[in-house]
Amino acid sequence: MRYAIKLAISLVKSPLGLAGLALTDSLPKLIANARSIFRNEIDKMMTPYEKSNPDFFNGYFAARVIVNRAATHAAPKPATPAPPKP
Repeated sequence: MRYAIKLAISLVKSPLGLAGLALTDSLPKLIANARSIFRNEIDKMMTPYEKSNPDFFNGYFAARVIVNRAATHAAPKPATPAPPKP
């Protein structure tokens, strides 16, 4: 938790702040960084709740599941060919 707080403070204090991250890093790199912070920092903070508050623990990890849904747009209908001329 201390690391997350220190990181947040350093981002606020840096001249570029969060905008600097967006300017210098690609989106996949930023997503990987965010996942790494969750996996290595925040998820580990949940360990004490596994036995003391299992509903909270399970709810947290259920909320962390990423659902990759396909677009909900209907597929375009294929063009019907023009009827042949007699």
